Amino acid sequence: MTEELDTLRRVVGKLEEGGFNYMLTGSMAMGFYSIPRMTRHSDIVIVLSDKDIGKFVRLFEEDFFVDEYMVRESWNSKLMFNIFDKKSLFKIDFIIMQNENYEVLKFERKRRFTFEGFEINVISIEDLIVSKLFWARNSESQSS
Repeated sequence: MTEELDTLRRVVGKLEEGGFNYMLTGSMAMGFYSIPRMTRHSDIVIVLSDKDIGKFVRLFEEDFFVDEYMVRESWNSKLMFNIFDKKSLFKIDFIIMQNENYEVLKFERKRRFTFEGFEINVISIEDLIVSKLFWARNSESQSS
């Protein structure tokens, strides 16, 4: 198992131990549906309430660089935050799920995979493609 997958396995284990609802998205998720490409981070959408931020930080603080203030600021502004594995420096970007119709539907359609001896929730291939198209369109409009 690669260092990246081992880090992802440990992150997923902690999320499930803490009872957090999540799904893998982005390039690592695409690897479940096609030929994987090398990446040095994972993107995870997480359902995170204000009252669960402390629990989240406590789950990760021993093995990961995580800043509670940054997580709270990200939660307040609805932006993403990241943590880093202390061993590998592999980065995990956490995207806080927004309570919007399409976001809720994507979460309901996530799939469960067994991979390299662990189970993981992954965005559906259809939603991953649509999300990439939305991202590309928004990136293009912001740069012009």
